[in-house]
Amino acid sequence: MNEINQFFLVGENLHLLSLFAVGAVVVLVLLGVQKIVKRLFPNESEYVLLLFTVLCVSSLTAIYFTRGNTMMWANIIVVLAYLKLVKGQPSNRSSSESSLVWPFVFLYVIFFLVNVFVSIDFGAGIVRVSTYDSPFYARLVDFMMLHGVENYEMNPIHSDLIGVRPYHYTENWFTAFCKMGIESVPTIFIQQFVVNPILFSMCVLAFYVAVKEQMVSSSFALGFGLLVLVGVALPEVVKLMPEDVSFVALRSWSPITAPKMSIVYMILPLALAQTGSKRFEQQLLLYILLVVNYITFLPAILILFSVVAVYQYVKSNLNRKEVQSAVVMIVAAVLPLLIWKLCNPVKALEVNVSRLGLNELLQFYLNHGISIFGVSIISLLLLFGPITMVILILARKNLHVFIPFTAAGILVFGGIVSNIVLGYEIESFQLFQNVAIPTLNVYFLLVLFKALANFNRTVRIVCLSGLLVVFMVRFVATPPHLTTIAEIQRVQSFFGTTDGEKTGFIRNQESMGALAGKNPYLRPPAESILAAINNYEPISLNDLSWDIADDLYAKQEADYKRSSALINYVHEKKLEHQSINEVQRKFMEENNIRFLEVELGAELIVPHNQVLDSLQMDNGTKVYKLAYKPTVAPD
Repeated sequence: MNEINQFFLVGENLHLLSLFAVGAVVVLVLLGVQKIVKRLFPNESEYVLLLFTVLCVSSLTAIYFTRGNTMMWANIIVVLAYLKLVKGQPSNRSSSESSLVWPFVFLYVIFFLVNVFVSIDFGAGIVRVSTYDSPFYARLVDFMMLHGVENYEMNPIHSDLIGVRPYHYTENWFTAFCKMGIESVPTIFIQQFVVNPILFSMCVLAFYVAVKEQMVSSSFALGFGLLVLVGVALPEVVKLMPEDVSFVALRSWSPITAPKMSIVYMILPLALAQTGSKRFEQQLLLYILLVVNYITFLPAILILFSVVAVYQYVKSNLNRKEVQSAVVMIVAAVLPLLIWKLCNPVKALEVNVSRLGLNELLQFYLNHGISIFGVSIISLLLLFGPITMVILILARKNLHVFIPFTAAGILVFGGIVSNIVLGYEIESFQLFQNVAIPTLNVYFLLVLFKALANFNRTVRIVCLSGLLVVFMVRFVATPPHLTTIAEIQRVQSFFGTTDGEKTGFIRNQESMGALAGKNPYLRPPAESILAAINNYEPISLNDLSWDIADDLYAKQEADYKRSSALINYVHEKKLEHQSINEVQRKFMEENNIRFLEVELGAELIVPHNQVLDSLQMDNGTKVYKLAYKPTVAPD
């Protein structure tokens, strides 16, 4: 019991009731702003207005912290362009549309409570987070709020040199919005207990609204909408494959397993549900917003737009007004993104590596193109084959429940093609899995709902109950361990009262042997520090100790070097001829880095007489507090 009481108020930064209150206030603010947005868009549905509100609040937060230097301008300009285009058009609102206020509030409360009991082991004092990437996004939020730069490489020493990177910043700026005014709370907890429940609620509401035309009952639609959080893909089938067969895409990529995908599930259900409808401007708006807020969809949606345009041209069915609308909306999205990118050139050190020539590219496509295509198709069959069979059994006499697959099919195809074309890039697989899997999750959920709508109430309840069991099993599946209450308290005691700290970190040789270990901004050894203090900024000190390999990953490794604070420091100070250890120590001293993380198995790079204190982390990493002048005379 004492452990529980300690948890509810750890260092005055983790009071669960306070976090609940923060989330409740944010929900009320969103609903209040929604009423203002409604005056501009009186013909839009309640959910679309709520979506606009979240995007605009996130965008305005970005504008504030970056002083206007943000890609998030695209959201506001696109929405304003849409306003101009639809002014005077018939309403998109249903005459029987019910308010989303109480469903929104109800869902937020439920997700907050479930999140608390899934994330926290009260008996053992363990704190967990949604995914292994959660700490990375928490650090990204802190970095953007501190430095006003949209770049996931997070170089705090040279934030003015590293340029900007297109990325899915919306959910991160929304976290920043939720954090404003309560900077004492570590961002990871704002993200876990405030932002995730709100965005999960939005995902469910998106599906709820998308199926309203087939709605048999509000409670059934809302209950079924919970499934959008876990999806219908079955990555468990990977256990049936031989151990030497690698299917990296076999993940469900749902909001629960990857909260970064929430923005996709907030938009995609409406977009796919409108396939074949006459609401051209709104469909166009949804797909463009999807690109702006989750840039990974860009290649697939470009292919979708191209295919639609060519098809309409061949059929001599191009509508001049629709073409004009498309041009206006696309320009409204592209122009601010281009200006943002051009106004923020990379000034950091250029690291030259040999690029793949035409012959090498052709050889790559010949060797790997077919295998990438084959693995992608097999992956999708494994993931979605079971739900397809279930739907075919349920709908054997009502095959009309299969809503048009055109848009979903083109997006899936676009994801596969993008993965093949850019297959030599280390992260290219995300162009496939982050597009195709969420798209098919949403598509098959829409079809399954339509199939069940043809059955009586008893069958629907039985099916929904079974599906909700699957939902609960996946929701409460043990998420990754972050830290413990005891570790949080030790870290707070070790660092003391601070508004933030830069730490250096050293990895061991085994970690440095892998590509991920060379990444200067991903998973520092003592990352759980961020659960105890704010504005934790770890900086890699490993980047002089390895050379770029002459292989497929050379470009990625060069990017790591270019974004490295240490490498840029060496270039700036012209220290190329000094020893690695000398450079590391000068770098730390000149940048007032007073703490050093040393991964288990790595060596301490400073003399022991400069160590004031040390802290043992739960994962074996040691954190040292340093003095730049020796505390005792050296031996």
